Amino acid sequence: MEMTCQYMNETAQAFRHAGFRLQEAEVHYGSDGHVGRQFRLSRGLHVSLVLEALETNHAGAQFYLSIVQYHGLSSPSFPLDSWKHHPDRVEFKYLADPSTGQGLTFVVPLAHKPST
Repeated sequence: MEMTCQYMNETAQAFRHAGFRLQEAEVHYGSDGHVGRQFRLSRGLHVSLVLEALETNHAGAQFYLSIVQYHGLSSPSFPLDSWKHHPDRVEFKYLADPSTGQGLTFVVPLAHKPST
């Protein structure tokens, strides 16, 4: 699957269909006039994620994930290598180490499990 701004939008919509709250916004970056798309996703008090897609003339498409809150875990915006949405989950792979090809994968279940 090719990583595109359209595919990121489809992924955000998959979260929305699974019950996440989705807020979309156009975001301006730096003085170069670059414009990106931001998808803020949340569910309850413990899950808040931000997906960002940025296309530039010199670097092409770039994609980022911020984990604002995920059951106590958080992470600043970090470049994504790839992601894939499945019917029951979305798998995000952070930019891999070029020497090994290994990268951290973060998996978000789409099915909502009530807290006990």
